[in-house]
Amino acid sequence: MLSRYEEDPDQFHISQECMAQCTGPLGEVKPERFDALALALARGYHDGKLSFAFCDSIVNILVEKVYSDAVAQRDTWPPLFWDVFLAFDAGEFFRPGERHIDPAEKYTRPLIAAIVAEKPD
Repeated sequence: MLSRYEEDPDQFHISQECMAQCTGPLGEVKPERFDALALALARGYHDGKLSFAFCDSIVNILVEKVYSDAVAQRDTWPPLFWDVFLAFDAGEFFRPGERHIDPAEKYTRPLIAAIVAEKPD
């Protein structure tokens, strides 16, 4: 996925094959798989192996499935994925009076560090 993202970030999407590994037969979220992927993204970002932009892109694509399941009242909420999503979401925008501060560094990085610390290998 990373190499496809790096080729053209604006046209990046998650393939059907990859999505099928994380979802059930009706397209529903498999919480354990979403949580595992989220933890891998968190660790990769924390270790400096994955960029903020890449991780943020992945969680933003996947959260649509989470929202769809919530609307359909499926009991598939992935709690760790949600925490990782919120951590990356926090770094997406500048706050008033903080245009000089990288929001990913100020907000996302400490949230991800806390998540990774709670989930040792």
